[in-house]
Amino acid sequence: MLVLNFNPTSGWKRTFDIIFSLCILLLSSPLMLIVMLFIKIDSKGPVFYRHRRITATGREFGCLKFRTMIIDADKKLHELLEKDSALAEEWNRSFKLKRDPRITRVGRFLRKTSWMNFLSFLMS
Repeated sequence: MLVLNFNPTSGWKRTFDIIFSLCILLLSSPLMLIVMLFIKIDSKGPVFYRHRRITATGREFGCLKFRTMIIDADKKLHELLEKDSALAEEWNRSFKLKRDPRITRVGRFLRKTSWMNFLSFLMS
């Protein structure tokens, strides 16, 4: 049996979502440009970090985030954990490092002030 999900307001909701998102994007673009400039000045490499996410329904999509770590952070982590057993133990306990040397100065600020969450919300 084929079930169609028809909702007469869904077209209006989609239109509202797009217009609202464009307005927020336009208003926040100066802030995002400043963050992009600081990231570029602070460290080499691209401004954005791209990765794949999976929705609750199992659909995969691409996600862009402001880069807060150095380039090749995974490789650097592997090297750090091989050299320092205390760091390896900390990583194995929580998958985090309290003083992670891979995080850039701008990245540290963005994470500490929760700007990452705000900017990710604006970009989604």
